[in-house]
Amino acid sequence: MVNLQESSDTQAGSTPVEIRDADPPFNHSTADFIFRSRDHVDFRVHKALVSLASPSFDGLLSLPPPITDGIVSINEVKDGLPVIPFPEDQQTLLYLLCSCHGFAPDVLPPLTVQGLKSVCAAHDKYVITAIHPRVHDTFISVAKEDPVAVYAIACHYRMDKLMLAAAKLSLLEPALHLSHSPELGLITGLQYSNLIHYHQECKEVAANFASKDWSWCHSLSDVPLGQATSACPTCRTQLILEPTTVVNGSVLDGNTGKYIFYAPSWWFQFLTDGTTSAKLKETPCGSAIRDRAFLAPVLKKAVSCANVECRLGVPEMLDFCDRFAAAVDEAVSRVRFLRILLRLPYTCLILLRRQVTFPTAYPNT
Repeated sequence: MVNLQESSDTQAGSTPVEIRDADPPFNHSTADFIFRSRDHVDFRVHKALVSLASPSFDGLLSLPPPITDGIVSINEVKDGLPVIPFPEDQQTLLYLLCSCHGFAPDVLPPLTVQGLKSVCAAHDKYVITAIHPRVHDTFISVAKEDPVAVYAIACHYRMDKLMLAAAKLSLLEPALHLSHSPELGLITGLQYSNLIHYHQECKEVAANFASKDWSWCHSLSDVPLGQATSACPTCRTQLILEPTTVVNGSVLDGNTGKYIFYAPSWWFQFLTDGTTSAKLKETPCGSAIRDRAFLAPVLKKAVSCANVECRLGVPEMLDFCDRFAAAVDEAVSRVRFLRILLRLPYTCLILLRRQVTFPTAYPNT
């Protein structure tokens, strides 16, 4: 005998609870179950989809119904569907089910760091490893605001893709070593040390691009006002190239046997006086080079020449900085991040997880 009771949404002597249905796509009439959040929002879900996405849900929805005195008992049914209460709030459950179902609304509600932490904890709790692209994009939005916190959360919940993205976004944080994010308590000293080491490697690579490595400059057309001969005695300087850094369009000096070309002195000083290297050591990202406040002094020098033609160096310098920034980002992207993560067989991970009390499973009616 199956005892089915439609939900009354009220209990004797208690204040009525308003329960509402979730927005599309989690209100479909072909659903098999209703997952109810702790703040009373009903999500209609398809057993096949959530079971494939989560071994925890697969086991949960496959359990036999509870039996009392020989009678199969279902606590609540709504529109003919078993209702399963969850301890997660509606926002967390929404993100969780987007990953399970493989589709999501065009716009997801924004997350705070704590909201992201709850969503990641739920993915970990229910062993959901595939993250929907829109869910991941929202994670990245949080990481742009607080990359160190998101890095710590991603490390704690073993989300490699998010961890790497947060580590790269943390390059925009000059004072990383001074971070006091409370989420750092989630990770080990070694994992934080890996992030610091990654920053140091990226800083060295980026800084070398300004002072030592010009291999990305392939021809004189890449140099603002670069020419094989001196066109202006006021602002141009002769540059002598090493054999390993020959630029297409430069000319061979018969006296020295080395290749030379001419470029504005302000451009050469921009790369070699230490200011740009220091900037990239502070923030090893191409965006540091594109910063107009940082470029203001060199652009001011570019327009100070009395020769009108030399003032055309301003737009050429801006184009150069775009190429320079792209080269820095490309070089930094090749820096290997040392990942020291928990790597154990799947069964061991399950055994190591904290004890989780799942809601009671009910059969499809």
